[in-house]
Amino acid sequence: MKAKKWIVISVSLLLLFSCCSVSAHPVAARASSSAVSVAAPDKDKILSAKFLNMLNHNFAYDEDFFTQEALVNAATVSLMAYADEDGFIPENRVAGYVRDFYGVEVEDFTKINAGFEQKNGYVFLIPRGFTGYVHSLVSAQPNEDGTYTVITRVRETGHDGAQENLFAKTLFVPDSGSSFGFHMVYSDLIQKMYEI
Repeated sequence: MKAKKWIVISVSLLLLFSCCSVSAHPVAARASSSAVSVAAPDKDKILSAKFLNMLNHNFAYDEDFFTQEALVNAATVSLMAYADEDGFIPENRVAGYVRDFYGVEVEDFTKINAGFEQKNGYVFLIPRGFTGYVHSLVSAQPNEDGTYTVITRVRETGHDGAQENLFAKTLFVPDSGSSFGFHMVYSDLIQKMYEI
C-alpha cells in the first residue's frame, strides 16, 4: 500500500513539474507578442481629434471673427457652466478662453455688451437661444505655412430644434502658448461641398 502511495505521489509531482515547465513558455510568448502589437499613436488621428474637439465647442462662425464682442459672446456660450446665478462669468476666464481658442487678446471689456447689465470683473451671458453645432471630419490638410485647413460636415441645430446639414471650412494655426495647441482663425459655414 505504501508503494502505491509513493507511486501516486511521484506521478503527481512529475505531472505538476511538467505542467509548470510547459506553461512558462506560452506565457512568455504571449507577453512578447503583446509588446510587439503596441503601436505608436497616429499623429493624424490625434490632430483630427484636437480639431474636432475645438470645433464641437465653437460658437463663432463667419463674420463673428471680425469683432471681439462676437468672439466674447461665442466664448460665453461655451463657458455658460461657469456663470453665476445672475448670468455673469469671470472676465479672466473669458479672456483666457478667447486668447487660447481664437488667438485674440481682449484688454477692454467695458465696451463688450454695453447695452446689457454690467458687473466689474465679469462678462454677462446674454440670455438668448443659441444654435448648436456637431462636426464630423471630412479632411484636415496641412498648409505650407504650418497652418491646417479643416473641412467638416456640420449638423446645425437651432434653439427651436430646426436642423440643417452644412459644411465648414476652418483654419487652425499652431500656438504652443494655447492650452488647445492651436487657435482658430476663422470658421465659415458653407451650404454645399462644391462651394468650398
